[in-house]
Amino acid sequence: MYCKNCGNEILEEFGTCPYCKTPIEQNQNNFKKQKWIPYYKRKDSIYQKYPIVSLITTVLMIVGGVCFLYNSIKLSKDWNQMPSSSPTTTYNYPTSTITTNTTLKNYQQIYNEYSQKLKSAGPTSSINEMANILNEGVTKMAQYMYSASGTDGQYATYQSWVDKLFTVYMNECR
Repeated sequence: MYCKNCGNEILEEFGTCPYCKTPIEQNQNNFKKQKWIPYYKRKDSIYQKYPIVSLITTVLMIVGGVCFLYNSIKLSKDWNQMPSSSPTTTYNYPTSTITTNTTLKNYQQIYNEYSQKLKSAGPTSSINEMANILNEGVTKMAQYMYSASGTDGQYATYQSWVDKLFTVYMNECR
């Protein structure tokens, strides 16, 4: 049942409304005729007692909505201004570093060759020179991996051999 005065839901057993202290009629017909009153229209609601709260809430909601729309439109414009094609910069890799399948060695041969280069260059070379030798060896191993089949063509095998070569590099750079 709802109070006729404030609109709050109350039990029929109450003699008066606990919210506004209005006497409650025990008439069942009256119960069916009453309608529900929204909270903001009830006399005890914060919006009725303090209208400034309602005004501030409304203003904040409007400002928030405007900010949201502004940012959405700005993001949409920024998104539309992004280039739709791929970047114009192209990278020309030297073709001399790419070898054919007939000249590729296996991991063990590449490891032996570049670990020997790292060991011989270690005492007299800078870290940058040592890193270049390591990168060259890793590149050769990657080329072999892409052309190999079976377990040699798997990334895990390639990574284990690269880790071994990197260990030699770290030991020689100390």
